Amino acid sequence: MDFKRQIDISRFKKGFFLLGPRQVGKTYLIEQFLKEKGNVLSYNFNSRATYLRLQRQASLFSEEIEAALDKHKFLYLFLDEIQKFPELLDDLQVLLDKHKNALIPLITGSSARKLRQKKVNLLPGRIHSAKLFPLSFVELGLLEKNNVGFEALRRVFKEGLLPGVIRTEKPEEELKYYTDIYLKEEIEAEANTRN
Repeated sequence: MDFKRQIDISRFKKGFFLLGPRQVGKTYLIEQFLKEKGNVLSYNFNSRATYLRLQRQASLFSEEIEAALDKHKFLYLFLDEIQKFPELLDDLQVLLDKHKNALIPLITGSSARKLRQKKVNLLPGRIHSAKLFPLSFVELGLLEKNNVGFEALRRVFKEGLLPGVIRTEKPEEELKYYTDIYLKEEIEAEANTRN
């Protein structure tokens, strides 16, 4: 089941930083946008191999982007889950300044808290920022169908609005796993930070 998200990636001409909770569809949204593009370089920092490869040789990130720009002259750069390797944003700033309109970064991050804690370079003035939230009633198609009755509301309150939960055969079970992990890692960690 695909959902038509209300955010339009193509309007961010300088690229963007897409923040939002886990499982709201940030990666999927960008992958769909990039599907037809031939000039894409992607880094998924959930991949331990990618992380370790770039960590071992500090200059590799910039070198690979420079090589891709030599080949394509214009490049979409997808950095998925940047909060796991935020130091690369300093290197990206240098590249953006050097290749003004040739490099369009599309960056996702799930933990605004981790990024704020580390005082990460969010590339102000160089790219836009946007937030992606769980699905809205419009994105679910409930308003078009005039279907915001009791049953639809009951389902939303019971299962939530996360695309990854709604798509499963057992949404209640999936939501339990999500909240157990998310509440533990994000909410509890935020409370500890404040204390």
